[in-house]
Amino acid sequence: MVVHNFNVGGSFGRPAKTKTELILTDHGFQVQRLRRDLVQGIPTEVFRLRLSGVWGWFLPGIDVYYGSADQVLMRYDGISDLHDAAGNNYKTTIDFPAEERTAATVKAMLDARSAPIAPCRKTS
Repeated sequence: MVVHNFNVGGSFGRPAKTKTELILTDHGFQVQRLRRDLVQGIPTEVFRLRLSGVWGWFLPGIDVYYGSADQVLMRYDGISDLHDAAGNNYKTTIDFPAEERTAATVKAMLDARSAPIAPCRKTS
């Protein structure tokens, strides 16, 4: 297992020594730090999550963008659980705009914890 501390210097850590840096490999997953980027004008750190071993050779990873200052998820870029007519998963990019974030109330958190989890369904 390889792990790096992301809180050094008040950010996700030191700049990567190479183009990509292996951050964690454990429990069948790999996390790679890819680069720094901007999302909605906010500096972000981009990580790739993928399966380790043989499955990782065949299945795509996902890229996640976290705010450098607050470590909040800003963007998801990868496969979804929605399928096209041939049964293939759609590749999607989901942005989480900073200006639309609000503090959650205790009631909202409790409601979310008790809500049933269901897969997304494509509507026509």
